[in-house]
Order: sequence, then C-alpha cells, then structure tokens
Amino acid sequence: MGLYLINLKKDFNEKTKMNSVSQVFAIGDIHGCNSLLKKIHKKIFNKSEKVIGIKILIYLGDYIDRGSKVKETIDTIINFKPKNFKCVFIRGNHDQMLLDFVNGKSESLSMWLYNGGSETLKSYCGREISDDLLNSSSKRQQIREKFIKALPKEHLHFFNSLQFSYTWKDYFFVHAGIDPSRPLSKQREIDMIWTRTPKFLASNQPFEKIIVHGHTPSKNVEKKINRINLDTGAVFYEYGKLSCMFIDAKKNKREFFASRRGFL
Repeated sequence: MGLYLINLKKDFNEKTKMNSVSQVFAIGDIHGCNSLLKKIHKKIFNKSEKVIGIKILIYLGDYIDRGSKVKETIDTIINFKPKNFKCVFIRGNHDQMLLDFVNGKSESLSMWLYNGGSETLKSYCGREISDDLLNSSSKRQQIREKFIKALPKEHLHFFNSLQFSYTWKDYFFVHAGIDPSRPLSKQREIDMIWTRTPKFLASNQPFEKIIVHGHTPSKNVEKKINRINLDTGAVFYEYGKLSCMFIDAKKNKREFFASRRGFL
C-alpha cells in the first residue's frame, strides 16, 4: 500500500510539472522577415526541447507589411507547433489594416498602402498586382477582390483570430502599449495597437503590470521599470534585428536574444 501511494504521488508530481508553465517567450514585430523568424524559432526550440512543462510563445503582432516574405511568414507561424507549446497571437496595427481592407472599410486601402501594405499585396497576389497599385484609387475594388481570392482561408482565419492583449502573471502583452490613465481591463483597442503617446513611452511610474510591447522600433530592446519594448526593427536596414524575450518561469529570470541578418 505504501509503495502504491508513493507511486501515485510520483505520478501526480510528474503531471503537475508537465501541466505547469516552465518557459515564456515573446517575439517582437516581424514584418515579413521570414528568415529572421525561422532563426528565432530555431533558438526557441533549442532552448525548450529538453525542458519539462508547458511553454507559452507570444507573438506581439505586425506579422505583415514592409518585408517581402509576408505569405511565407504566416505559413511559418501557423506551422510552428512544438510539443507542449501554447501559442498566443497578438494583433498589431498593420494586421488590423489588412482586416479593414478585407472588410471594405472606407479609405482602408490608401491607409494601408501608406504604411507598407503593397508588400503584403505583392506577396499574396504576385507582381502582376503592381500595375493596379499604380492606380489604386480607381482600382480599389479590383485589388480587394484579387487579394481576397489569393488569401488562403487558413491565413484569413489567423488574422481574424488575433487578440488584442494577453496577461501572464506580472506581465501584460500587447502590440503598441496602453493608456496609463485606464485600468488594464478597460484598455481601448485603438490604443493597444496604435499608441505612441509620451504618457506611456516616457512614463517612469509603475503600471499595474509590466507592459511587454512592440510597435515603436528601437536599436536595442528597451528594458524599463514599467515596460519592455521588443521591436528592434527587423525590417529596417539600419536595425535588422528580430528580438525575443525569454522568461524562466521557475526562476523568474528574464533574458533576451535575437536573430540578425547575415548571422546565425
């Protein structure tokens, strides 16, 4: 009987270890930089494959635009399914612009093109859409129809399913940031995907939780007392770095790593 109880306790402890979160990863703005994303995925896999427990991988949004490998990037994200991983996909302002265009929102194409949407359209529709883009104001409907036809259903479902925020322990994950005058539970969607207000970025006051975000490119990861910015300008030539935050949940310890162009 005693041996049976010991085995039960051992089984329970093993199951508890497997079902508890052991690692958390968060990736900054990708913007169609598929090769950098694959390198980050490889580093995440190598760091996690021998660790027991549930791992959480959070993408901070802006998967599309500006970079040329948008379609491939979405395929890479959808197909990256390591064992014991929970993946969380945050919505960025660029992802919202895609959805606005798909849903026929007024002036959505001009807004999207101004912010680098042409690379996404070319990635899905091919270079033949370039002529239409030269006359985008008069060919808005044709462009929209071609894009919707070229957009795989799995990709559209991915974009429609993106969430605005995610909370884990003392961290609040969001694309752009927050309005510090509002509780985290009352944040507005427009602020979470668009904000660059100084009252958030320049604040030295503690927030309810540490805000982990992207959206505002920086040469290096910004580590403040109240926020962590993981957007290190993967798509921009002068920065060219995709960054990831790693949290060892057992030791409550943070570290950062990146993939760079031309480097492993």
